[in-house]
Amino acid sequence: MKKIILIILIIVCSNYLFGEDLSLEGCLEKGLKNNLELKDYLLQQKSSELNIDDAINSFFNIGLEGGISGQVSEKSQEYISVNNSKYGVANASLKLRGSLSLALWDNYKYSKLEFENSKLSVKNYENILSYYITTAFYQALLQQEELKVKTKKVEYSKIQYEEAKLRYDLGSLTKSELLQSEVSLSEAKLDILRAKTDLNKAKQKLLTYMNSKMDYQNLNLISENEELIIKNFDLYSLIAEAKKSRIDYKLKANSLKLSKLSKAMAFDTFFPALVASFGANYNYYKYDQEFDIRDDNYTVIGHYDSYYTHGFNLSLGLSWDLSYNEFNKIDKRSVEIKRAQNRLGSKELEIENEVKNAYLEIKNEEERLKSIDKHIKLAKENLDLASKMFNLGNQTMTAQIKAKNDYIEALYQQIYAKYNYKIAIANLNKVIGK
Repeated sequence: MKKIILIILIIVCSNYLFGEDLSLEGCLEKGLKNNLELKDYLLQQKSSELNIDDAINSFFNIGLEGGISGQVSEKSQEYISVNNSKYGVANASLKLRGSLSLALWDNYKYSKLEFENSKLSVKNYENILSYYITTAFYQALLQQEELKVKTKKVEYSKIQYEEAKLRYDLGSLTKSELLQSEVSLSEAKLDILRAKTDLNKAKQKLLTYMNSKMDYQNLNLISENEELIIKNFDLYSLIAEAKKSRIDYKLKANSLKLSKLSKAMAFDTFFPALVASFGANYNYYKYDQEFDIRDDNYTVIGHYDSYYTHGFNLSLGLSWDLSYNEFNKIDKRSVEIKRAQNRLGSKELEIENEVKNAYLEIKNEEERLKSIDKHIKLAKENLDLASKMFNLGNQTMTAQIKAKNDYIEALYQQIYAKYNYKIAIANLNKVIGK
């Protein structure tokens, strides 16, 4: 037992001291597990499921009744002497009542639709939360990679400054050029501080979506090493898939069904309900009385005994309850149907626009990825040439610093394009309902 406790303590302490390594899958798993609002949606789903049972139970009604009573007394009259009088009554009954009507049947269908909606709401929230966690994860990775680039920039700037300082000491570089190199190093160090702050903010944002109490300093993100693959998409196929898969579209469609069903339920009141009932009863009477009837010449002693009764009854009939308010409900339900149809049409148009925008963003990031490799190659060639020309004395320090910064910026743009493409893919998956 002590060994088990020791192992648990080591695991907890190691997580605290060295942090926890999490991939995208790990973040999603923890986020979906910890989210309290998602748990509330699951409870709503359970409540809707129980409403189906209530709708089924409304078809039947079972009642049990019973009772017992009694009395003991003694009394006497002139010619009658009651020595002891006791009586008791016990009764029990069972009533079964069942009814069938369009109203009850439509109420059952309504509860099933609401249960389906609750399940869709759970899935919809899971998708939205997964999208937020995914984008926050990629943004944190982007900041993490930017920090590496900024660190490399500091290393370049240090080497450049040391070289400039040496040249200045030898008299081949002006004081102004040495200061430019020093300023460049200072700016690179400031960039490091900003990059660290941005990374910490991105980690905290990710932890917020995960509903985690973990300290952002203990969160270590595992980057994806697989090769980035450019995918081909067809716009109209994406729109068709979105209309088929989008959960919020299904919710709007179900809302229209519920509105139509509500109107049907208002009509249901114009039709009678078929009611069947069965009853059984049992009554037991016990009456014990000992008495003397005395005359001048004789005495008669009498005694009452007990008896019981039982019976059954079965009935079948129609019930009909109609009020003027039901006519007004029909008009209201007609208005709700029209509103639901408008909302469904609006959602369809919204989905088309969202898919088109996501598709255009994908295409934009694709073009950025295709051109960035060539841009990095040119920036590296320019840096090498500027360094060579500077060493030969044919290039100023300012030109070399600019070439270096251009190359570092190109490296960052490559990382930026890579993760922006992944974020664009995540957004496309969201808008088509994956």
